[in-house]
Amino acid sequence: MVDSVVESGRWKDRIVDTVDGGGEDGDRTVEESEEMVDLKDKERQVIKDKFKGFNDGLEELCKIQKVWAIPDKEQRDAIRHAQKKLISDAYKAFLHRCANMPFTKNPEKYHKYTPELVEDMIDKLFDTSA
Repeated sequence: MVDSVVESGRWKDRIVDTVDGGGEDGDRTVEESEEMVDLKDKERQVIKDKFKGFNDGLEELCKIQKVWAIPDKEQRDAIRHAQKKLISDAYKAFLHRCANMPFTKNPEKYHKYTPELVEDMIDKLFDTSA
């Protein structure tokens, strides 16, 4: 059940794949970013788009799944745990890759959520009393 709820919520497709690296889309590694401070316009836009995609996806899925009720506490906790691991690991890796990249003059516009806040948001899912 855990896998089916995590997948039915499209967490992986909508959020994780948005920030998941691989270098195929212009992401530089942290090591490169420490030495190369000048990003090309296209590279800056790729990073902005990834932040926007993550933020929009997280907000949309939390809005949808906040009203879903899973009465079984064990199942609810297992699903939350699986979602937190899936999302947090990908988001933390993305933030680490972008840590030294000057992709915007207004980083707060794009970096709206800390990993801890993301986990807190997930903790409030599937419990209509929350």
